[in-house]
Amino acid sequence: MVDFGICDSPVIANMPELGDKCNAETLTLQDMASASMGMHPDVPYAWIQSKRDIVQEAYYDAIGLTMEEEIDVIDDEIFFLKVNGVFADYVKDHKNAVTYMVSSLMHTYTGLPIVYHATADGALGGGKGETMLEWLSRFPLGKNETVDSVCDGDVIPMSEHPKVYTKYCAEEVVQSYTQQ
Repeated sequence: MVDFGICDSPVIANMPELGDKCNAETLTLQDMASASMGMHPDVPYAWIQSKRDIVQEAYYDAIGLTMEEEIDVIDDEIFFLKVNGVFADYVKDHKNAVTYMVSSLMHTYTGLPIVYHATADGALGGGKGETMLEWLSRFPLGKNETVDSVCDGDVIPMSEHPKVYTKYCAEEVVQSYTQQ
């Protein structure tokens, strides 16, 4: 990022904590998202994420093959743990982070017809609960309106995760946001 001048861009340069990390070449997308959530606590940050994303897993594996040090290919359990880790950090630090977790291997939803039918228990829908489109249509929230994180499975601590990736929701990630 340093070589491309990103560290001197107004978005980064106006936030000293990001500028320092950028110049030290340790800045991550998660750092930038977290800083943005902190700057805009009255704006809900909503993510749609598959519990298993075959495209993200393939990119991880492909990049791993180009590394000097050997890294293991990512499996479903580790992928979902890493996803939960990212979102748990957001939720820990920000009350305005919510997720719609889908038990699926899809990479994207909103540009495809499945957005009309997907539910938390699968990309093809037919499950219980709010569809992805219903959840998305709630944004922007009106004053005192609440949106909940959506996930298919029992809500348990990440430390107690089962070996089957679709069968739980991390309690560290599940939260509600009420618009003030």
